[in-house]
Amino acid sequence: MTVPPHKNRTPEQILVAERLFDSAWHFWQALSWLDYAKRKTNISALQYAALELRQGIEHLWFDTNVWVSRSNPTLAPNGDTQVYPTPILCRAMETSI
Repeated sequence: MTVPPHKNRTPEQILVAERLFDSAWHFWQALSWLDYAKRKTNISALQYAALELRQGIEHLWFDTNVWVSRSNPTLAPNGDTQVYPTPILCRAMETSI
C-alpha cells in the first residue's frame, strides 16, 4: 500500500482510510488532523492530532523496546547472559483461602 497524501482531506476521509497497525500510520493520521485543523481552525481536530501523535510515539517506543530486548540480552555481573523466567501474570491460583 502506498501512503496517501495527508493534505486537503475531510474528517470522513481521515476516518475511513485503511487502518494499519504501525506507528507511521498514527503519524500520518496526526498530520492529516493537523492539516484539517489549520484549514478549518478546528480545536477538536487539533486534539485528535495530539492523540494520534501520542499513540504513534507510544507505538514506536514499544516497537523499539521489543526490538532492543530481543537483540541485546542483558549481561549478568559475571558476564553471562541472564535468562529471565516467564513472569506469573496471575497469582490467584497459588494462594489458598
